[in-house]
Amino acid sequence: MLKSRLDALRAIRYAGDEPSIYGLKPGDGTDGSETKRQLLTSAVKVIPELFPALSPIMTRVQKVLTGMPFELFVFSDGAPKAFCSGNGAHEATILVSSGLVERFGPEELAFVLGHELGHGVFCHNSYPNPTEVDDTLDKLKVLALWRAREITADRAGLVATGDTNAAFRAMMKLATGLSDRFIRFDVTAFLDQVKDLEKTGPSASFLLSTHPFITARIWALLWFQMSEQWYEVKGMRGTPGLSAAELDRKVAKELHLTTEERKR
Repeated sequence: MLKSRLDALRAIRYAGDEPSIYGLKPGDGTDGSETKRQLLTSAVKVIPELFPALSPIMTRVQKVLTGMPFELFVFSDGAPKAFCSGNGAHEATILVSSGLVERFGPEELAFVLGHELGHGVFCHNSYPNPTEVDDTLDKLKVLALWRAREITADRAGLVATGDTNAAFRAMMKLATGLSDRFIRFDVTAFLDQVKDLEKTGPSASFLLSTHPFITARIWALLWFQMSEQWYEVKGMRGTPGLSAAELDRKVAKELHLTTEERKR
């Protein structure tokens, strides 16, 4: 059962999330023991006795995605932040800031935890680090790979919560640092708002970013929920609107900011 669950999860991987496509090789990743020691002295581990509201969310994400326990720590930082250390479902350790916990609702937290656990499951921490690459062309390749891995992690996050609106709200809160007091997120209104920006064409800053633009991530998740991969991982009946190949082609075009091609 556990193996089949992990196999189903691995099937959601975005096709562009593959180092060999860029002529790159994953490494072994960093030893997590030092990170663990730092966490034990500077952060607090989430257990039911200390975090009765967080623990059930962590347990649900674990059951939905991998069936394997992971460790979650909360550290003090007013900004909403989340990280994952370790490679493989059995080594994943997730860190979330106090600012994130304070601002995010249960389903938004489930998306974030699922996203970060996805980084662990897909061994994203073994990918080359762009800050450690000197050659300009190689750095651009690594950055493109990092943007691709975010698409995979977003899919894991959506599987964890199952709530598309919660995923979009989480993205908006991470991007702005704001709470529900200031945000009323409407996906249609937001995507309409960026049409003027798209008319200006690709931005050079995009090539130097580790994350896709939030609009690209939203489109990618909307399409993902129409795909055969979503139907399979959720055990849904019916005929999906997009095959896996069609989904990945649309996402690849969006990541390259070819707006006109998206309309075809």
